[in-house]
Amino acid sequence: MDAAIEYFRMSAETEDPTAMYDYGVVLMRGQGTKKDISQGLHQIKKAAEKKNPQALNALGWFALENDKNYTLAADYFEQAYKMGNPDAGYHLGHMHFTGIYPQRKANADVAYNYFVWAASMGQVEAGLMVAYQNMRGTDNLPRQESIAVEWARFIAEKNPALGYMLRKGLHAYRDGNTELALFYYMMAAEAGVEVASFNVAWLCEENKNGFVNFIEYISMTLIKMGDYYWYGCGGKRDTDLATRHYLHAALKGSPHGLFNLAQIVEEGVPINKIYLDALAVGEEARKNNVTLLVELYTSRSTPVIKDFLYRYFKTNKNNYVYFFLPLYLPIYSCYILIISIYLSIYLSIYLSIYQTSVYIYLCFIVLIYISFLTIYLSIWFSLM
Repeated sequence: MDAAIEYFRMSAETEDPTAMYDYGVVLMRGQGTKKDISQGLHQIKKAAEKKNPQALNALGWFALENDKNYTLAADYFEQAYKMGNPDAGYHLGHMHFTGIYPQRKANADVAYNYFVWAASMGQVEAGLMVAYQNMRGTDNLPRQESIAVEWARFIAEKNPALGYMLRKGLHAYRDGNTELALFYYMMAAEAGVEVASFNVAWLCEENKNGFVNFIEYISMTLIKMGDYYWYGCGGKRDTDLATRHYLHAALKGSPHGLFNLAQIVEEGVPINKIYLDALAVGEEARKNNVTLLVELYTSRSTPVIKDFLYRYFKTNKNNYVYFFLPLYLPIYSCYILIISIYLSIYLSIYLSIYQTSVYIYLCFIVLIYISFLTIYLSIWFSLM
């Protein structure tokens, strides 16, 4: 890797525009070397001065995505487009399609012309937009499903894995499995396909009471996010964000969240006072790490469960009985026990006086059995 970086550097020193562009990209991305955006931009600008179309397109992309300077971005893209760069054509189409081209309103028909040109040059995302616009149609372009299918097939043949994901997502959506469709579109979106990103956003928007609530009430997602921040997966470690995610999981009723918070304390990482306030940790428990650990490992379950029950009742109004059953059963068991005692006394007197049949004895035994069974169930439900 070091030898490759040295090769890029030496090639850039020859003032070759392609080599300077390649070296600039390596520096900006930090591939095999320390990331240096300013030096990378410097190399790409030097390549752009020599009219390298890839460098001009890269500067346009940087102005568009980072500086939000749409005028400068459009200027760079226009220069690269005139030199035959397909990526620049796609970006110009994107700017016209979204209405961010300077002093121009959103125009899907103008964007379509750019997309067709870029797609004919092999630009994948432009091909997807051509398929998308033919499927939806524009003000001047009627819907042409056959052309949309042709372009979708072209993209799939150019990148089978990408086409496979989009096809699976479409089939899942048609079958009514929106969760699976969301999964496949998210995978395609991770590859940088804008149409897939749009479909993900659309699915989430159309299912506000589905995906949003699903994500909100699944505490394991918060636990996993906390783990990623705690271990620094894919980036810098952030213990505060990890603590925050574990806290949210704990407030949603997750004992795992409480356990992880206790583990953080054991690691010697201080927990923000605001987080302890949210958990209603008393001042006595905050004296030192030992008392805080005892509090987290033992008595912290009560307010968390209360919070969980409140959230559950608010969203599941028809399921009260399952949570109030442990509260009502002990009361009912007491009533049954009292009744059974009264009946036992009554039956004892009745049997001693009238010496009745064995069926009365059986009723007496069944009554006692029911009372003890109710007591057992009340204890079992209370411990769940």
